[in-house]
Amino acid sequence: MNRPNILLFLSDDHAGWSMGCAGNRELRTPNLDHLASTGVRFSNAYTPCPVCSPARASLWTGTYPSWHGVHDHLNDAGHPGIGDQPTLADALHRAGYHTAQIGKWHCHTSEDNHPRAGFDYWFSHYAGTRSRFGEQPFWEGARRVEFHGYQAPIITDKAVAFLQRAAGEERPFFCTVGYTDTHRPFKD
Repeated sequence: MNRPNILLFLSDDHAGWSMGCAGNRELRTPNLDHLASTGVRFSNAYTPCPVCSPARASLWTGTYPSWHGVHDHLNDAGHPGIGDQPTLADALHRAGYHTAQIGKWHCHTSEDNHPRAGFDYWFSHYAGTRSRFGEQPFWEGARRVEFHGYQAPIITDKAVAFLQRAAGEERPFFCTVGYTDTHRPFKD
């Protein structure tokens, strides 16, 4: 049985209408438009919560905020986030997928962005990184690494490198890429 590769983009505060493929004539989004025309676009979907952390936690756990316990933006160092709850990545990993988390995770407190179970590769913001330009600390696996520059190209480079490695494998991949550039404020 051939299983599809899955590339999932998560972009903060990025409304579904804000792409050319959704009929918006003011914004030019050729890459997103291409992906939408050659892949799967969720054009009739909703979020269980209009706040980042609970919405992400719902996507990962498949449950509502009242069940997974994340009800607001996670900035409290004492909040466990989704803890060890089973996630989509766990299920796909058990099914034989090569799994990767690249970019924003935000399902645990900012001090707790270490690799989670179910992921073969982990590259996530370090300690709630908010600046989109300048020093860019990340977790790569369990190791803190630093880059300098714009955040989005760093995340993109890591995603492309993962996809190139995964292309040579027999097993399918699941790669999630989380960007923050669509989240206000829009300049540093």
